[in-house]
Amino acid sequence: MRGSLIVLGGPDGSGKTTLALLLSRYLSMKGLRVKIVWIRGTHTLSYILMVFLRRFKAFNEKGLHYYSFNVPPKLKGFWLIVELVSILPLIVLYYYIYRLVYDAIISERGLLDFAVWVLTGVKPKLTKTVTRLFLKVSIAWILHYETIYIRADKEKLFERKRNEAILINTMYPIYEILAKELGLPTIDTTAISPAEAFYSALQVFRI
Repeated sequence: MRGSLIVLGGPDGSGKTTLALLLSRYLSMKGLRVKIVWIRGTHTLSYILMVFLRRFKAFNEKGLHYYSFNVPPKLKGFWLIVELVSILPLIVLYYYIYRLVYDAIISERGLLDFAVWVLTGVKPKLTKTVTRLFLKVSIAWILHYETIYIRADKEKLFERKRNEAILINTMYPIYEILAKELGLPTIDTTAISPAEAFYSALQVFRI
């Protein structure tokens, strides 16, 4: 179990946080040192650039979700590359270095969440070469780190996270498409309790 990595992904309200905490407590009770980490976006280089660029009128508009930052059409490909570069230090820190220190790492949000966050925020054209590169790299990461998709029906997500309705509505279809196309192991929390989701997770992770 030492150095294990558990990666969760899914829309807000699906139950990732609750599940991560239950898994952390369970593993801690077994005497393991556990660390919960969180990946989505926007991080490091991309965040610094965003703070600087939104001082200019062309960038200071609604666009990248709740940030007052808009990526102009001609710079969308560039921004996708910036996002990929920005996430690398976190992958190295959370998924490699931390595993040398802790017995188990639980990524409450993972690279699936990162990909969905960027795609729905930047809204790049899927026909562009850079967009296809972003998708190819993101998918490779999602599969390499064995992401488990935590989902629930949209109505249930709205019920659990009323203040996140716009974000859920935007991201939900992309989550569903990617999870299905990639064949990700899935835990559906729509009609089950946190305890039932926890026991399902134990079976999926074989712990």
